[in-house]
Amino acid sequence: PDFWRYRDYVIDAFNSGDADHISACFAEDAELSIPHGPDPWGFQIVGRKAIRELYARRLEDIPDLRWQREEVFACGERGVMIITLNGRTRSGGTLNYRGCAVCTFRDGKILTMDSYWKGPVPYVVDDLKIGP
Repeated sequence: PDFWRYRDYVIDAFNSGDADHISACFAEDAELSIPHGPDPWGFQIVGRKAIRELYARRLEDIPDLRWQREEVFACGERGVMIITLNGRTRSGGTLNYRGCAVCTFRDGKILTMDSYWKGPVPYVVDDLKIGP
């Protein structure tokens, strides 16, 4: 199996609003790296169960979370999906990010997913506010 066969399945799962459907895309021993965290690689979640818990919490806060696929680059079992992520948090915040997920597949499941995001989010660097 290769990345091209699974790109739509993965996007559909992430748009399902169902943490079980999303986690079913991942191998039991999968590794998911998300952009925000204490380490240079962000925050890493290991294992399908932990990934399911992460998305269950995320969907509680962002029930209408949507991924829109923009471009896909693939080579065998590896690929990159460039996406736009949108949603509204329960507290009224709006998400509108462009990002990518760098993935490796094994036996039709995501083995690794390393995600990167950018968008209109304020950051503080050395007391200098950057962003809206």
